[in-house]
Amino acid sequence: MTQTNREIADSARFFSSLLGLGFERLVTLDIILYGASLMLEFVTLVVLRIREPELKREFRVPGGLVGATLLGVFPLLLLGFAVAHGGSETVLGMNGLVFGLVIIVAGFVVYLATARLRRKALGPRIVERVEAA
Repeated sequence: MTQTNREIADSARFFSSLLGLGFERLVTLDIILYGASLMLEFVTLVVLRIREPELKREFRVPGGLVGATLLGVFPLLLLGFAVAHGGSETVLGMNGLVFGLVIIVAGFVVYLATARLRRKALGPRIVERVEAA
């Protein structure tokens, strides 16, 4: 079994274990987890706007730093609503928010634990810097 097939099978086992949670809990968990990853993207947008203001991009968000910051306000409000709503739910005997945080922390732990395996699988790469004309 190749690594990609193994990853798909692992994901399928994980998601099938969540089927008994009910639709509303699954939606709440999805919003919390997706919202957290989306907030990381908005933080990255603001950090890049601060560190590399003249960096060439495929598209630009108008308004400078203020525009980039305001872009993340509504998704943050939606995430806050989901967190407030999910605070009253229980998942596998624990608070829904705690369960979501456990999944997020577990993701970071697995990512860090498998870093050496990913480096070994990719092997060394030679990257040449190409300047655009």
